Amino acid sequence: MGKPDKLHALIKAMTPSEKRAFKIYAGRHVIGNQNNYVRLFDALDKQKKYHEENLIKSLGGKSKAKYISADKYYLYGLVLNSLSAFHAESSVGHQLHHQMHTAEILFEKGLYGQASKVLEKCRKMAE
Repeated sequence: MGKPDKLHALIKAMTPSEKRAFKIYAGRHVIGNQNNYVRLFDALDKQKKYHEENLIKSLGGKSKAKYISADKYYLYGLVLNSLSAFHAESSVGHQLHHQMHTAEILFEKGLYGQASKVLEKCRKMAE
């Protein structure tokens, strides 16, 4: 058996809804090799326990998986970003942060009226 893997553990801890949301997110946010990341995600999800040699075989052998370490690193960040986006709507703190950032961008662009309206929404949300 292989040693524990943080990406595998993260994928196994995800709910079916989170996994579905990840695949949608990955399709929108990965340019070029999107299928490779989703394939890696699916291959890891199918494993009950992490085993790198079996993972490499399922991806088509060493020639197809020569960058597996880098791909796993990137996929880990992508999964975390998708989870953050998935749960953002349920977090008032996240919504406030997003709105404040939007107001900051508008302010920097000299759009003070628009920034003020966004900040007013933030105030109401915070109350």
